[in-house]
Amino acid sequence: MSWPIYFKDRLTISNPNSGVAIATLWTPKETLEKLVDPDDFYIAGQLYTKKGINYVLRNILANPTITKLYLIGSDLMGSGEAFLRFMKNGVDDDYKVIGDDIAKIEKEIPREAIEAFRKNVEVIDMIGVEKLRGMRVAPAAAGATLSWRSPEVFPDPPKADVQNYPSEIDSTKIRRPTIAETYTSILKHISMFGLQSEAVISYVSDTSKTMKEMLNLTAVVTDEDPENWNVPEYLPFSKEDLEKYFKGFFDPDLHTEDYTYGERLFNFAHLEINALKEIYPWLKLERFDEFFTNGGFDQVAISIVRKLKGFKYDKGAIALLANPFTDVFPKRPPTKTPCLFLIQCQIYEGKLTLTAYFRSNDMYNAWPLNAFALRKIQSKIANELNVEMGALITISNMAHIYEHNYQDAKELYEKNDKGYCEWDPRGNLSVMVEGNDIVVRWMTPRGNEEIKEWRIDGKKRNAARLLSFEIENGLALSTLGNALYIGRQLERAETAIKLGLKFTQDNHLEFDTIKTWKTKKKTN
Repeated sequence: MSWPIYFKDRLTISNPNSGVAIATLWTPKETLEKLVDPDDFYIAGQLYTKKGINYVLRNILANPTITKLYLIGSDLMGSGEAFLRFMKNGVDDDYKVIGDDIAKIEKEIPREAIEAFRKNVEVIDMIGVEKLRGMRVAPAAAGATLSWRSPEVFPDPPKADVQNYPSEIDSTKIRRPTIAETYTSILKHISMFGLQSEAVISYVSDTSKTMKEMLNLTAVVTDEDPENWNVPEYLPFSKEDLEKYFKGFFDPDLHTEDYTYGERLFNFAHLEINALKEIYPWLKLERFDEFFTNGGFDQVAISIVRKLKGFKYDKGAIALLANPFTDVFPKRPPTKTPCLFLIQCQIYEGKLTLTAYFRSNDMYNAWPLNAFALRKIQSKIANELNVEMGALITISNMAHIYEHNYQDAKELYEKNDKGYCEWDPRGNLSVMVEGNDIVVRWMTPRGNEEIKEWRIDGKKRNAARLLSFEIENGLALSTLGNALYIGRQLERAETAIKLGLKFTQDNHLEFDTIKTWKTKKKTN
């Protein structure tokens, strides 16, 4: 098996004699390649998540010539800080990193190997240091660095039993009150119904190459409160991690990144703004200087808030995060492309709805973080417009879970997806028996107005079935739970009429009265 074992296609291999590894955290490793002499390091790559600590350990233990590991760059999710805690404190009996609520080392890596790593590898903290020009590391003495232990490759954690259930592949909708509840349902849906696909860029290892994916997964979050985030322990990040992520997400500066969502939303085209003014003089962009506080377009202010203040039904309250020339043009340079392409806001019934479109979405690692950030943007816009918040809607064209996250996703939703009784936003159906008729009245959600009535003779053959077709055709139901519930009530009503029993919605039928009547008849 060739080295590195994990994320081979995403790592830069340089000088095997240096004995130095560099983890650039959230800063692109390409930035490092421009600033650091290639002779100064053996291997370099990014470390986005705390789970990634495992892959760093596994790769170095498979080639234990590395004696120094630099942690540099932007630490948006605390993966660098977690690594420092791991080196300082080690792991507890459950292999959790002491001092960190999220980070955990895989039990397939023996304690002896973990301690050998902590003893023999020096981790150098340069977190947050962006100006690395001139950083040099002396190569190991006498050429190639000696191994400090025998190379060893450890088994991967057990993989989830992957099954593909038949399903619609064009679109799926999930609606829940909070981001956390929506997240568990998303993981369950993709795990069960996702189609097997492959990553465009690369894969983790020779044993982890695939992903499960759903098309046009629409997630609707109705009630998440930005003043009191619901961040349960089962999410793969803490409230502190979330606050760190917000700082990066809302930062309008590009720093060393190819792009950031904050730069695209609040400082779009800042590098080209003077050229744009020359190319499009008729736009008279100087009129909007108040929206160019950071040099570029503040799209949220100029294209969303300004428009909706002028006309609350404006259909153009949109912020575009993609640049066709750099992000979608066939021969674009080798830069990263935003996954989030567009956000759009609408005001309906006095509430601000925000819809976000993702071309591709890592639903296990990225979706919940981005959902919280989008909800925060939605709250900011709603406050400026002096309206309430409505639903947050994300549309993920290709919503996927990577193979190395299958087991984690499965364990998470099996433990925490408790099911959800969803009220149907289209209203309620009242089922009654009047004489021999089954009567269904469609009421508004508050129950104060009748929308429509259906009626059928309950003695008619298949009365409940025929009536259910009419209700379905009338588009009165939008949730599966409500449809199942109404189906039960219709069957009870038909049974009650044909057996001469009393029917009350939600109550059981008293079949004992039938037994009593038959017993009396036999006695007589």
